[in-house]
Amino acid sequence: KLPGIESDVIQVLWDWRSAVLEGIDMPNTRLDRMLLETMNQRIIEYCTGVEECCIISTCRRFEVLMVAKPGTDEELLLRDVSKLLLSHFTFFHSLAPGQRTRYAETDRVALVPPDVATMPTPDETPRGLEGGVRGFMSRWEHRVGIEPICRHLCTVSTGIQLPSKEHCLMDMDLFANNTEILFQPYSAAQAHVMAQLKRCRRTACGSRVQMIMDAALTAGKKSRNDHVVPSIVILKGEKADPEYVRKTSETVANLVIKPGVEACVEKFLSMCNADSVATFRQRAEELAEGKSELLWLRKQIHQPTVDLRQGKSVDVEHLLDKLRSHLVTRRRANREKTVTAEQNGISDSTLSL
Repeated sequence: KLPGIESDVIQVLWDWRSAVLEGIDMPNTRLDRMLLETMNQRIIEYCTGVEECCIISTCRRFEVLMVAKPGTDEELLLRDVSKLLLSHFTFFHSLAPGQRTRYAETDRVALVPPDVATMPTPDETPRGLEGGVRGFMSRWEHRVGIEPICRHLCTVSTGIQLPSKEHCLMDMDLFANNTEILFQPYSAAQAHVMAQLKRCRRTACGSRVQMIMDAALTAGKKSRNDHVVPSIVILKGEKADPEYVRKTSETVANLVIKPGVEACVEKFLSMCNADSVATFRQRAEELAEGKSELLWLRKQIHQPTVDLRQGKSVDVEHLLDKLRSHLVTRRRANREKTVTAEQNGISDSTLSL
């Protein structure tokens, strides 16, 4: 089902993924890595507000993990990603079959369009694609926020398959009497997914998306470690009882996924707030005159610094004003003490004379 006949955009996406990205599933070649790195960089360059990107391509999913600037319009971001990917589809299918094969074997980056000047507009329908950009936009499953994103990726890496994608692992009610949950930590298919996630992690552009992928991979490893989750040993043998699978998956959620997500969220917020923390500390320390004031200031800003790193709200301007006012008061008091001491010294010397 290729352009030229009426094709659903998701089918075209999967045809393109299989033809262009399929080599990333097993061969770990430089050409494969360069292709994904180029696509990640293109998304950062052309999509509204994107600062970091990691394309996640496995046997069963195609996802785009992004970190965007605060205040980025989600609708515009979704539109830009859809337009960029559609330009990839149409460019690939415009190549002659011989060119596709040659590029795939010698220069995978050549399978990416050299520019996006011909990207379709939101209302335009590329040849053979029903719905065009707007149709493609409506087919994405969209997650926003570090916690749900990290939880989703940890669920993927651990191999727990939920009965409905609307469910969320942090909702423990999901596990109550629910025997539809699948969990096969020792299956070859799940080991293959872990290998694919590792290769996608190596091409991620940006320290924060790399950290999120690391958290997912760590959860995947721990969920298969019988020292962390002893109950998984039973799952090595024959098909386990559904009730036992449910209880084991609930254990993985509690022992692996939940603490992993919490640690990832804390680290992510710390990384996002690193610049604001550094600026705050610099501005505060510039108020000091002398070593004693600097030491005093550092004690005063310790807790606000911790709060900023944890993503808590801190009124920086108000705090700096208070510190500045306090320092002025301290200096005035010190000057008055000095003047008093000098006057007392003069009086003492007069009396001694």
